[in-house]
Amino acid sequence: MTLLLSNFAPPLCFIALSVFVWTDADRYTALGSVFPRTMAAAMAICSVLILIRSAAVLRANGRTSSPAERGGTESLGRPLSLLVVFGLWLFAMNTIGFIVSSAVAFVALTLIAERETFAPKRLLLIMVVGIGGIVGVAALMSDVLMVPLPRGILF
Repeated sequence: MTLLLSNFAPPLCFIALSVFVWTDADRYTALGSVFPRTMAAAMAICSVLILIRSAAVLRANGRTSSPAERGGTESLGRPLSLLVVFGLWLFAMNTIGFIVSSAVAFVALTLIAERETFAPKRLLLIMVVGIGGIVGVAALMSDVLMVPLPRGILF
């Protein structure tokens, strides 16, 4: 039962959330509903892919790849640290700005989430691509889509 819950409950919850977001977008204008519906569709597609992958792993191995099922243990420290960084990122966004807070949060989340040590070249590549992606998203949102992003004391 735990096996099924750990592998299938999260993607099923995200599918339910995407259905809710899709139907809730009816309240918006035709143009205003494009973004939530696009994100809901992407979330549902990714969740279905995760379900397919989980089913394939279960069928092939007869078990999951979760640490508990592999016999290892995982503390709550890492997930709680991720939640704390996400919370701090949300609060810092209005104070120091979207780009700086997102860059700091990206670095912190990457270092917390990664289970292995980074080679220096790989770490540099991850940081350059990640921060470039943040700047690209900020430019796309503010310049192309005209969505205002939080501006803080730095940017």
